[in-house]
Amino acid sequence: MPIVDIYLLIVLMAGMLFGRGSAGARRRNATIVLVLMAANYGVRAVSHHQALALVPRVFGPTLPAPCDPAAPTAWLDSWPRPAAPARPTAGTRCLVETAALPSFGSPFSWRIIAQFSNAYELRDIDVLDARLRSGDNTDVPWRTNVRYPNIWTPAVATAATTVTGGVFLGFSRFPAARSVEDPQHITTVRITDMRFVAGPAPVDSPLRRDNLFTARVRIAPDGRLLDETLGR
Repeated sequence: MPIVDIYLLIVLMAGMLFGRGSAGARRRNATIVLVLMAANYGVRAVSHHQALALVPRVFGPTLPAPCDPAAPTAWLDSWPRPAAPARPTAGTRCLVETAALPSFGSPFSWRIIAQFSNAYELRDIDVLDARLRSGDNTDVPWRTNVRYPNIWTPAVATAATTVTGGVFLGFSRFPAARSVEDPQHITTVRITDMRFVAGPAPVDSPLRRDNLFTARVRIAPDGRLLDETLGR
C-alpha cells in the first residue's frame, strides 16, 4: 500500500459524506465502504504478487544468484532482516532481495528495487504491460534499468556511526552509499534511501541535489567529523 492511498481516502470520505441520513442508510453505506476497502486491498495484493513474479523478466540475465539461496521464502515481508546476507566471493555479486513499491496512482504501477551486494537497480513497471509477459526475446527491458552504486568504504562505515547516520540507517530499508574525496582530502559521504529516489539521473551525478531522504556526512583527512546533515 502507498503511504497515501487516494482510493481508500475517497471511499472513506464518500462513506462519511453520504452516511449522515437514517440509521439504515448508515449501515448500508458502512457495508459498501468495507466491501470497497477489501476490494482495494485485494487488487493491490494480487498486483503486488504479479509485480514480484515479473522480476526475472524485468532484470533478465543481469539478475545474479541470491546471496542466501537456501533462505526460505516468506509469505510476509519483514524488515529489518533477521541476519546479514552472505558475502559473495571476490569479483562477483549476489542478489540480496527484491521489492515492489506501489505508486500513488494506478494500483498496477510499481517500482521494482533489486538490491545487489554492490548496487541497486530500479525499474518502473505496469503489470498490465503486455510486453513484460510476452515471450519475445527481441524485447530486452533490462537495458532501461537504472543502476545506483552502493559501495561501503571505510569512510561510509565511519559515517554510519554518527548520530545522523545511525538514525537514517535505522529508518532506511534500501540505503545506497557513496563517498567522494575532494582536492583537500575531505571525504563527503551520502546515503540515500532508494525508496524515495525520483527521476532517472544517477545518484552520483554532480548535478543532482540531495533529496529529503539523504544523509550527508563530511569527514576530515585525520578522521574528524566536520558536519552531518539530513535532507537538502
